Amino acid sequence: MGNNASGNNLSEGHIFVISDGFHLPVIFEFLHSDEGYCDGDQREFRHCYINFKGKDDASTVAGNIARIIKQANDSNWVDVSASVVGGLDTVLLLNDSEEYKGTTGNQPLLTTIPDGALRREGMSGGVGYDCPEGSPCLNNDDCAPSLKCNSRKRCVSK
Repeated sequence: MGNNASGNNLSEGHIFVISDGFHLPVIFEFLHSDEGYCDGDQREFRHCYINFKGKDDASTVAGNIARIIKQANDSNWVDVSASVVGGLDTVLLLNDSEEYKGTTGNQPLLTTIPDGALRREGMSGGVGYDCPEGSPCLNNDDCAPSLKCNSRKRCVSK
């Protein structure tokens, strides 16, 4: 997930939904606030709030997104890790589940965020064992079987 814009292009109430294919999906909602947090009954719904301010730059927004997804991961709500790719203002999402890697973890990233405010790549169809050439990756397991993860963290031909 790449951030094309700063916080002034996001709106309170914009959401994206992440599913790992095993747990209930988690709703991540942008909220004008100093702090982000996760709240909800694990059996009925899972909802996390990503804090942002209009003055936040793209790097700050990316850091806030990754931090709150990590909080949801640490709470065992979703087996998806998030890390900020240095210098790119990009949040790399990876399905962490050893047990549910592959097609089970390949879930689309749903969102109400306009394309101009947040760029999405690599999550339509999912991540894990089948990412196409050019997709972001951390290791060879993220790429389709005929591809490998190169030093620039992209799936390329073997």
